Amino acid sequence: MKIEVNHFAGAHIVIGNYPYQDYAVGLKDPWGNTWISTTGDKAKHGAGGFEFLVPNSGTPYTLTIAGEAWEFAHRAGLTEIVFVDGKPSPPVEPDPEPKPEPVPWVDDLVEPEPPEYPEVPENVLAEVAERLIAIVDLLKPYYET
Repeated sequence: MKIEVNHFAGAHIVIGNYPYQDYAVGLKDPWGNTWISTTGDKAKHGAGGFEFLVPNSGTPYTLTIAGEAWEFAHRAGLTEIVFVDGKPSPPVEPDPEPKPEPVPWVDDLVEPEPPEYPEVPENVLAEVAERLIAIVDLLKPYYET
């Protein structure tokens, strides 16, 4: 697939509309700085729209989508990338989703044994309640004004 590059007055951005959605799109400058987006993130530029804020004018950038790369120069203002020649890159087939593990029949399931809890002595709850009351009494001067 080929691209056409159009330049317009405006903000320092690179925009485009790839024929397919949900593809990783990368933009790289000569110093190795890379920005990543997804085709379709900026629907205002089309169904496969994308947009990058770029800091440098007069700089060559490399755009990468679906294993293809294109180099273009960004001038001051808005740079629009138009994909042409009517033969877009074929969509990359996603990896098939893994099959779920088989679930055993309900009849094969074993009911778990209930956990054994230690017995609580009868006076423990009374002791806890007395301690809580003592704590509340200690804090009363701080919240009663």
